[in-house]
Amino acid sequence: DSANQANILGNIGLLYYSLEQNKQANDFFRKGLRLAHSSGKPLIEANILIELGGIKFEQGVKNDIMVNKMELDSALLYFNKANEILKEYNAIYNLAVVNNNIGRIYLQLNDYEKATQYYNQGLLYRQQMNDSYGMGLSYLNLGKVSKIKKQYETSIDFYKKAAAIFIEVNSYIDLKQAYGEMSAVYEETKDYHNAMIYHQLYTQYSDSVYTSENAKQMAEMQTKYDVEKKDLELLKNKAELEAKEKQAYIKNIIIVGFIGLVLLLIIVGVLFYRKKQIEQQAKLDSEIANQKELRTKAILDAEEKERRRIAQDLHDGVGQLLSAAKLNLSNLENKLTIENEEQQLAMQNALSLVDDSVKEVRAVSHNMMPNTLIKLGLGSAVREFITKLGNAPTLKVDLEIVGLDTRIDNQVETVLYRVIQEIVNNIIKHAKASHISMQLIRHETELNVMIEDNGIGFDTNKLESFDGIGLKGIQTRIEFLNGTVHFDSTPGRGTTVIIDVPLV
Repeated sequence: DSANQANILGNIGLLYYSLEQNKQANDFFRKGLRLAHSSGKPLIEANILIELGGIKFEQGVKNDIMVNKMELDSALLYFNKANEILKEYNAIYNLAVVNNNIGRIYLQLNDYEKATQYYNQGLLYRQQMNDSYGMGLSYLNLGKVSKIKKQYETSIDFYKKAAAIFIEVNSYIDLKQAYGEMSAVYEETKDYHNAMIYHQLYTQYSDSVYTSENAKQMAEMQTKYDVEKKDLELLKNKAELEAKEKQAYIKNIIIVGFIGLVLLLIIVGVLFYRKKQIEQQAKLDSEIANQKELRTKAILDAEEKERRRIAQDLHDGVGQLLSAAKLNLSNLENKLTIENEEQQLAMQNALSLVDDSVKEVRAVSHNMMPNTLIKLGLGSAVREFITKLGNAPTLKVDLEIVGLDTRIDNQVETVLYRVIQEIVNNIIKHAKASHISMQLIRHETELNVMIEDNGIGFDTNKLESFDGIGLKGIQTRIEFLNGTVHFDSTPGRGTTVIIDVPLV
């Protein structure tokens, strides 16, 4: 039951998120996201995207200050995807939450126009639900943006609307914040009279909130004291009873202890023997895995060296010979006397064929070892590869790259480029797709690649039975990088390939 599995994985992620264990929460959210997507449950997918965006926002902003723009970009990507799904199903409550979060991100990015746009959209959803408290929070956000934009009258108007709602719903902590913000705005506009009035209100509600919390804590402490007093009396009576029982228990424990000691010695001997067996097996497994890794590395290195050699031979050997042949033909054309149009056409055809051969050799050589990958890295090489695919009139390719402004390990770049080439070539050859969407997102510790197409798809249950080496080669290359690759496909519904590769 993939749909309910996705929902449960999301709930486990929420529990870890509540415990501030963001790494575990992120792992469970990602598992749930994949299952929700593959089982066709977009609302569950949208909810998990919101939570992933929340984690990324917290990692990008500390104490209302942006500390990591890359994490904010990831959060914006997740929220925008969730927004698209929620719009389709008119899920108003979650739409209000998502728009508010997108507004917060644009506020951190200093794009105040977009922040205002998304805060206003969130307010509209709150109004549709008649959510008074949510409307108050939206007014607070809009007041903050207006203050930054120095639209002081508009800012005061929003804060007053927020304060009126918080009074109505008895939310004094938020009311205190609204009064504090209004006092600050009046102070900036040098209206010190109103600044003082709202500062006094802010102080008054700060005291009332403190007094309320203090009284609540005192009541809890008194209750705790009364309970502990009764517990002490019960413990005293229990201790007297246990003292009598303990004397009889000690006699029995000596007998049982002797028997237990003998059994323990036997168990320790068996465990020691078993431990030695496990250690030997672990050494054997480790050596097998090490040999497998060395063999895989040797194969990949040999492939890349052979590609470089063939590319170099094509460029320096066949390419130079063809260029020389073209030059000789051109010189021969100047020396020969062309007697008729048919001879002229034959000569031009010969020159054209040689010229096309030179271009084809250069294209093949470049494809086997692109200079862009060597000089500029993975991001630029993939962009160049996708640009060349753009010449196909029946195929549209969308590419999004985040965080690949700096280089990563050369071997990781080379392997990932070959894998992306293989996946895209498989789509072109077999999928009959008209649209490909590709995303490369670099995080602090990993690189995520997601490639989707709208082609004919295939049955992933038959993945192991495929005769071709393409998909198996992809799995082998990614395993060599200690990464994971997941194929998500159903006949008639396209294919999604998700690759996660660690960078540390």
